[in-house]
Amino acid sequence: MGNREEVRGFAFHVRGGDLAGCVVADILRHLGLRAFDPSSETGMFYFGDPASGLTRWREYRDSIVDKTS
Repeated sequence: MGNREEVRGFAFHVRGGDLAGCVVADILRHLGLRAFDPSSETGMFYFGDPASGLTRWREYRDSIVDKTS
């Protein structure tokens, strides 16, 4: 990207431990942004518990993996 392009959106693809959600929260706070989180109950990233969406996704993943084993 050059100096003149305007970024209108971006995505985080989170992997790693629970602290990965804290990194996302810190970046969003610094930029003054909110974010969608399709794994959260509301669909929005929750700053109060940044790992909650990741935790819900892991629970879903584990329930699918257990059924196919």
